[in-house]
Amino acid sequence: MILIRDVLVDERILTVSFACPLPLCGGKCCIEGEEGPPVSRAEARLASRQLKALRPYMDRHGYHVAVTRGPAERLPDGSRAFRCLPDGRCIFAVVEPNGILKCAIEQAHRDGAFPYPKPVSCHLYPIRIEQAGPTTILHFEEWDICRPAFAAGKRQRTRVYQFVKTALIRHFGAGWYEELEAVAADYFQDSAK
Repeated sequence: MILIRDVLVDERILTVSFACPLPLCGGKCCIEGEEGPPVSRAEARLASRQLKALRPYMDRHGYHVAVTRGPAERLPDGSRAFRCLPDGRCIFAVVEPNGILKCAIEQAHRDGAFPYPKPVSCHLYPIRIEQAGPTTILHFEEWDICRPAFAAGKRQRTRVYQFVKTALIRHFGAGWYEELEAVAADYFQDSAK
């Protein structure tokens, strides 16, 4: 682990190649797993308040669940996650005609209808955040469904931290990301010796 300010960073975030090729994986992360994507209280509230703006981007099943039960649920550990449909799909995941899952929130954001591009947990993926008191820990989550992303990252020479640059800046700020880049440059320079 590498410490940058009060954030512990898993070294694999600097070293593992990763670039998500959506046409190859089909957006499986929007349907696989035990529950929907983790969301903050603020993200859950905003999605709830903005359901009318999101409606044109959602499918009718997802919208129905969001309206009748709320977009997010509280998990046993006290955290929150967006709800899933019976097939396991996030309520905001929409199946395109080609079978690829797309995020309604992301599309609404692109069209200027929603303020954030997707929940931070999705935006940062394959990085997962853990809080340990005042310290934030960034873990690299390796999942079999992401095998195409590892291969694509090698071809494109893109590391995890580079792939999620926009999300890291969104969450930690540009100055923090510049420090991360400097640490990565030193790390690879030391590795070459």
